[in-house]
Amino acid sequence: MYSPEEVQTAIQRSANKFAGQDADLTVLPGSTRSDIQEIAELLGLSKGKTKRVAQRMMDMMRDEEWLIKSKVPYGYISGPFGG
Repeated sequence: MYSPEEVQTAIQRSANKFAGQDADLTVLPGSTRSDIQEIAELLGLSKGKTKRVAQRMMDMMRDEEWLIKSKVPYGYISGPFGG
């Protein structure tokens, strides 16, 4: 299980790595996708990197969630009648 803080730290590290700089992923409550896109564009990155930073900013909006890393059994994916 991963705490919200651990998840946020991992997302932040990922964003910093591909941005090549510290990327502030802080998003105010009530921010829209458009607001987030605008903030991401202010970092002056390429289109692709801006899109990735914006996605991570949206991911950071989630709070008080605990994520569990698990493996889904193949039977659940293929179903009882074959895949």
